[in-house]
Order: sequence, then C-alpha cells, then structure tokens
Amino acid sequence: MDDQNASRAQHSTASLLERHSLLTVDYGRTIKLWIMGVIFFLTVVLLFSPLDFLVIFERWALASVLVLMGYLWVREARERDRIQVVNEELLEAQVRLENAEVDTIASLVRLVESKAPYVHGHSARVAQLSVLIAQSMDFSHPTVETIRRSAMLHDLGRVVMRDEILEKSGVLTEQEWEVIRQHPEVAANILSPLKFLTLECRIIRHHHERIDGRGYPDGLQGKDIPLEARIIAVAETFDEMNTETFYRPALPMEKIKTELQEACGTQLDAEIVRRLFIILENDPTLWRRPDEQ
Repeated sequence: MDDQNASRAQHSTASLLERHSLLTVDYGRTIKLWIMGVIFFLTVVLLFSPLDFLVIFERWALASVLVLMGYLWVREARERDRIQVVNEELLEAQVRLENAEVDTIASLVRLVESKAPYVHGHSARVAQLSVLIAQSMDFSHPTVETIRRSAMLHDLGRVVMRDEILEKSGVLTEQEWEVIRQHPEVAANILSPLKFLTLECRIIRHHHERIDGRGYPDGLQGKDIPLEARIIAVAETFDEMNTETFYRPALPMEKIKTELQEACGTQLDAEIVRRLFIILENDPTLWRRPDEQ
C-alpha cells in the first residue's frame, strides 16, 4: 500500500510538472507571435503608405501599441495566476510524495519491530509522546512534524541488525551492545540521501546522546545535543521502562518516575522530564502498557 501511494504521488508530481512546462511554453509562444505580427504590420504600412497618411497612422499606431500592451498585461496576469496555482499544486504533490516515502520507510521499522514482540509499536508510541512534549513547548507545526518523523524512524538502524540480536531472550553481551549502539548512526546514513530529511537525520543520529556527554555516537553534552533529540530520548526512555522485555517485566509506575527523576541532568534533560510528568498526569491513559491495549 505504501509503495502504491508513493507511485501515485510520483505520477501526480510528473503530471503537474508537465502542465507547468506547457503553460510556460504556450505563454512565451503567444507573446512572440503578437510581437512579430505587430512589427510586420508596421513595416508594411511604413513602406507602402503615402506621406500624408503617415501622420494619422502614427497616432493610430500609438493607440494600437497601447491596446496591445494592455492586452499583454492582462494575459500575463492571467497566466501568472494559472502558473501560481500549478506551483501550489506542485508543492502539495511534493509534500504527498515526501510523506509517502516516509511512510514506506516507517513500514520497514514496523517490520523489524514485529520480529521482537517487546518492541512492537515502540516507534509509534515514542512518536506520540514526543509530539505531545513538543506541543507543550509551543513548537511550530513544521517542527512538531519533524520531531514526529524523527521519532517514527529513530530505530531504522535496527533493519540491518542480525535477528539473533534483536530476538535474543536474554541479556546482551558487550559485543552485541556495541552493535546496538551503532543503530542511530546507521539510520542517519540510510536517510542521508533524502535531502528533505536533513533535520531528521541529525535528530536521529543524536537521540542516544546523554546530558553528561557519556552517550553515543558522538558524545555530545548538554545543549550541544539537539533539543528535538533530547525530547525523543525522554519519550523513548519512558516507553522502554513501561514495556516488558525478554529480560525484565515492565517497571511499576512509581519506579519509572523515580528512574526518570534520577536521570535528570545526567542522561536526560530535566525540563523535558518535568513536562513529561505533567503530560502523564493530565492523561493517565499514556501509562497503559502495550499488552493492555
């Protein structure tokens, strides 16, 4: 279904580009024909008319030129409006195409999550919570959408990881953790050719950094970590503790609150954690575990 949507979006964009080209060519051809016709007419009159007629003709020619200029101005205004409409449709088609591409990539993430029941739906829940936090901070709609996309795709790097690591029913070894720690960088590298996801690439790359600089992959510290990445880090940490894994059950509510509070200033951004607590208090359904939904 996602591939079909992407195909339809690409076809729509191609059709609009063709319309835009035809409008531009048609308008240019019309102006050229009018100008050539006027020049030819004036040349013929000047060559074959008697001298006493030229005085009257000069006034008539001036009036004709003014009328022609008025016509061309009106025609230009109409064509400009038509081209503006096509440009707006092109922008809308571009957005649809970008969304279709993101949806296709997100399907890959959901496929990986389906292999490991303990992470099933993880990206969607992290995206939901990240959006709520961003909205509580009065971010603009485009920024909120960037955060939502980043959260939906933040675990894309797991696509290239071996199933025995993702599906392991015990504690991971240090070597396996080293592989896991590569997933933010891998995801950013996969998405980097998509230039419209430049901001998302940066956010995804740094969503496992820590406030104290002990995170990965680049060891960024404090405010050097993108704010959007800090938001996703808080949302993901909450969801991981609120979800059962192969090696531990979901943590109790009070334990999660304590862990989040203790992580403030070291792993997580304290202000974002504070906003998360307010959101959870206002909407207790966000505490609902995946197996309870």
